Amino acid sequence: IMSFKNNFFLLGGIFIIFQLYISYFFTGYNKLKSPIWRKGSALIYVMNSELFGNRVIQSFLIKKGQTFNIIICWVVILFQLLFPVMASIPQTIIFVFIIGFLFHFSLAVISNLNDFFWTFLSAYPVVYYFVNYFWDKILL
Repeated sequence: IMSFKNNFFLLGGIFIIFQLYISYFFTGYNKLKSPIWRKGSALIYVMNSELFGNRVIQSFLIKKGQTFNIIICWVVILFQLLFPVMASIPQTIIFVFIIGFLFHFSLAVISNLNDFFWTFLSAYPVVYYFVNYFWDKILL
């Protein structure tokens, strides 16, 4: 792996990390501001859309009831809001990456958002490298 003496590597890595963190955080923040997400109705509406919809999943969510949908919506909101913090801690980074993989894989399969899967997950190794370097070399 390239040395941190290479400023382009350093700046590029920092840019990728901040872009990823901003993407997760502000997506979660916008969901947090939305009453539809906070009340647990958002996924049912999304699954009804022509572009991203999936009637089988929509039926499943309706059958599961309001409490289930509130929990799922809040899990998504909290995952996105907390990703920047949790992905910056070596003890939680692998767990967060597994959740992120499952999250983006489900979006790819259910809503045909294949680009999100590859785009977001391709940044994970950069985050892993920089977080571990930061904690090992700078903080410890």
